[in-house]
Amino acid sequence: MKQSFYFVFFLSALLSFFTACSDSNEDGNDEPQLDGDQEEDGDTGLDGDEEDDEPSDGDEDGDTEDGEEEEQAPEMPVAACGMPNYELIPTDELGQIVDWKNDPFYDLDPDTIDGLLNNEGYDALSPVPYGCRVFMFRYTTQDRGQKVEATAVLGIPANTDEVQSKDFPMSLFLHGTTGFADVCAPGREGSGQLEAALLASQGFIAVAPDYIGLNSFGDASTARHAYLGGEQVAIGSWDALRAARQLLADEDFQQEIQANEQVVVWGGSQGGHAALFTELYGPYYAPEMDVAAVVALVPPSDLLSLASIAVSEFGPPSIAFTSVLTTLRAWYGAPENLNNVFVNEDPYFLADNAEQYVFMEGMEECDIGDVFNEDDFSQVSDIFTDDFAGKGAEERWDELEPWSCYFRENGLSTTSVPALRYTPTLMVYSELDDLVVTAPQLDDFDKLCQSGYQLEQINCTGAGHSAGAIWSLPEQVAWVRQRLAGEAMDSAKLCQRTEPVCCLGTPEDECTSKR
Repeated sequence: MKQSFYFVFFLSALLSFFTACSDSNEDGNDEPQLDGDQEEDGDTGLDGDEEDDEPSDGDEDGDTEDGEEEEQAPEMPVAACGMPNYELIPTDELGQIVDWKNDPFYDLDPDTIDGLLNNEGYDALSPVPYGCRVFMFRYTTQDRGQKVEATAVLGIPANTDEVQSKDFPMSLFLHGTTGFADVCAPGREGSGQLEAALLASQGFIAVAPDYIGLNSFGDASTARHAYLGGEQVAIGSWDALRAARQLLADEDFQQEIQANEQVVVWGGSQGGHAALFTELYGPYYAPEMDVAAVVALVPPSDLLSLASIAVSEFGPPSIAFTSVLTTLRAWYGAPENLNNVFVNEDPYFLADNAEQYVFMEGMEECDIGDVFNEDDFSQVSDIFTDDFAGKGAEERWDELEPWSCYFRENGLSTTSVPALRYTPTLMVYSELDDLVVTAPQLDDFDKLCQSGYQLEQINCTGAGHSAGAIWSLPEQVAWVRQRLAGEAMDSAKLCQRTEPVCCLGTPEDECTSKR
């Protein structure tokens, strides 16, 4: 959720994850080289073993026949929580390229990438199979049935002359919290390009959306970003993937590669929530996409429990939920104001000015620290009204509508949107996470499993919010390799809640033993 996925995480996570999944081989196959069985199963993704999982209506309708998938897709539920009804624009009218440009700073050959890796102490990750080229693009999507434009970064493998196949799998990378306005877009400050470049060097066509409301170039956003809003991020992400496919096919683009059918959806923190909801809405909005696996790192899947924690005791969730409440109110359109939620006292007058602060109005840098003095916030009563905090702490959310509805609709186990398929999903937790507090999220893991989700989980002992995502990288790599190779999930681990363990990447001084 908060900006806790630092540069070192992006570097180690992306390279460790995708190097293991995408090593090239001597015969030129540029699909992920995963294990000895890849030659037989690599082109089919999960099709060979998916029937071992729970039934999936979306898989049957959306994966096999071109041309009719969108017609067969069930109608997507919209306009929850008393919103005025709206109709979605047909998907064939969206995902269109508006503009694109190369970002030559990230056009790197393999030797340069290897040199950078070696300088940073990641020599075990080289040599990389490819160089990379990075592009930025604007595309059409929609927000509450209104056409809008959003931006994303595209990374493609380069130096592919000697490979026989030019088909590459696609990776949809969903970023953690960077902020809530255009000035905060990952593609604006470079982290989006970094992510896409690193993935591309490992043999993936990488699509890294900035999210709706976070435009990185061109005209300003006409829609505001809905923080932890499932529908908005899912729609924008799928249209970004569609637009990337269109760009690859454009004669003016002139890149001799194309995307194959496999897609991995992966994200951390806010991006972990985004990954789960992007997949939830996939059968409705993008049934043609073949999603092989989902990886959700420290995801806030249960918003109701986090909201209760946020208003019960001052801590990181208290600060985070100022943005959650403010942006969801703006997206859903109610209540009329925030007077019953935030205090309205000197010096910040939060109830009156929350939107100005959260959406960075008039600010040139995306740093909320330039607005607030952290010493002014030390207890719940500095932020929330006594009535709101009291009822929320007692979990009397039914007395605090529409907030109860907002949190339920954007929580994976409580949303009214039916899950139509259960794609293999890995959930990673951090034992000492004080932002996305672990215990209630593990309870949500159990609820999701009971409803049919096909989940495995890792809980890294001694890890804070982002540390678990980093320390569990070896486990993530192994798990994703198995999914992309078409292997069924291990029945002994499926939906099993285990005690925290020393993850394989945990520093030696943090644990007395390894898994």
